[in-house]
Amino acid sequence: MLEKNLKMRVRALPTIKNKESALRLEVKRAKDDIKNLEAELEQRITAYDKMLALWGWKM
Repeated sequence: MLEKNLKMRVRALPTIKNKESALRLEVKRAKDDIKNLEAELEQRITAYDKMLALWGWKM
């Protein structure tokens, strides 16, 4: 019984490792997307602040 469980888990290990690698890559992509979106947001806020300054408004 224990030997059968061990064999099954050993066979599943490469699949689990591949899934873990894929998830780590996806997390990295998501974090990179967040950084890019935050930078874009900051640029847009700065642009709106400059536009409002032309009208004499402050935020």
